[in-house]
Amino acid sequence: MRRYYLPLVFIAAICIASCARQPEEQTDQVRTVTFNTKDGVKVFGDYYHQTKPAPLVILLHMYGRNRSTWDYFAPLLYKQGFAVLALDMRGHGESVEQNGKRIRFSYPKKGEPNIFLDTWRDVEAALEFMKQYPTCKTDALLIVGASIGCSVALHAGTKLPQIKGAVLMSPGVNYMGVNSIEHIKEFAPRPLLMFSDEKEAPACDALIKAGGYDASIHRTFPEAGHGTLMFESPENEKIAQAIIDWLKTHSE
Repeated sequence: MRRYYLPLVFIAAICIASCARQPEEQTDQVRTVTFNTKDGVKVFGDYYHQTKPAPLVILLHMYGRNRSTWDYFAPLLYKQGFAVLALDMRGHGESVEQNGKRIRFSYPKKGEPNIFLDTWRDVEAALEFMKQYPTCKTDALLIVGASIGCSVALHAGTKLPQIKGAVLMSPGVNYMGVNSIEHIKEFAPRPLLMFSDEKEAPACDALIKAGGYDASIHRTFPEAGHGTLMFESPENEKIAQAIIDWLKTHSE
């Protein structure tokens, strides 16, 4: 049996090495990245890296979800020449540690800290982190948000002038205690595009009025569903293409 031992070990080593190389090959396109916010949250994200200069788009998911909800849309953006960063917002997915303590998303309760009022800092930290990649155009950031991700996008826009525009999928006027009516007033007149189904159209109308935008920025799809569930609807291709076209126009 001894004479077979070394060959088997050698074969096993080759297999292990081969398996170990696969993630490295994948990271040529998609990389798992981590960075810390100024208030100590360790944020995880999927970064779709471009080797040539490219506009940067940050994707912000819905309440209770994580960055994997962008697995359909992010590759489409990447193929169109965008650098893409899909985040796990604080308290979601893998972004559950702050200053050594575990954090978790929850509905805000009166008298308790509201995690969503600080989530804009995740975007701030992401923008700073992405500056290490010379091919990313971080001076003209675009954001696509879904549900509470819309609220975070508008809030971040009031803090970060580098944000030049945003696409909002099912925005609300006051999701999780984040006052988007006030934030959109400060975000304006930067360009916006909104999507909703018919049921959630009134929230878009209220935001448009508050920000002084034209009603044409709102596109309604009757059966679209909420947030990134739009990518699972019969209208998914139309919605995805409309977002891509808008991002192309506003990244020039």
